[in-house]
This record gives sequence, structure tokens and C-alpha cells, in this order.
Amino acid sequence: MFRIMKDKAFDTKGKIDTLISDILPRDPFVPKAPLVECNDLYESIIVADVTRAINALQGSPDLKLAESCANDADNKANICELKFKNGDSPLTDDNNDMNDVAKLAAAIVRV
Repeated sequence: MFRIMKDKAFDTKGKIDTLISDILPRDPFVPKAPLVECNDLYESIIVADVTRAINALQGSPDLKLAESCANDADNKANICELKFKNGDSPLTDDNNDMNDVAKLAAAIVRV
């Protein structure tokens, strides 16, 4: 599940990069600041949360840490969504996907 989280985070970062470089110059109604902040949040999911969770599950597993990392990723996706005003996030589907996968990963580790 954590590898799936990582793949989803990479896909979302790619979408954000596309929005910033290709769409923003042509569409002034897409807000740039939230995209930059979401890019940082998804980078943190990849570098910190997923990496720490996978390491926590290897060797002598630290299940609490892995669950905490999944919950952190879930929270970061929520924060990303809230960065956009009036529900105009172009990342809603991506954030919802991350929420679902992170919650599932946390539940599996908890069991």
C-alpha cells in the first residue's frame, strides 16, 4: 500500500508540474500559490512519509510509525485540498485518491 501511495504521490506531483508549467501561463484563473504548496506537500509524502513507513516495516517492524506516516499523508492531502478557495481545486480527485489509499494503509498496519 505504501508503494501505491508513493506512485499516487508521484502522479499527483507530475500533474501539479504540468498545471504550473503548461496551464498557468494560459489560464489566469488557476491559482498558482496553492499548487506550489501542494507540490511541497506531495514531495513530503514521497520523501518523508512513504520512505519512513517502508523503512519502519522492514526488519523489526514499527507498526505505530508506519500507521502515523499513513495518517500524515492523509492529512497532507486534506491540507492540499483546503489550500484552494471555494472548492476550485484541480487536484480533488488526486487528493481523494491519496486519502483513500492512506486510510487503507493505516488500517492494514493497524490490524
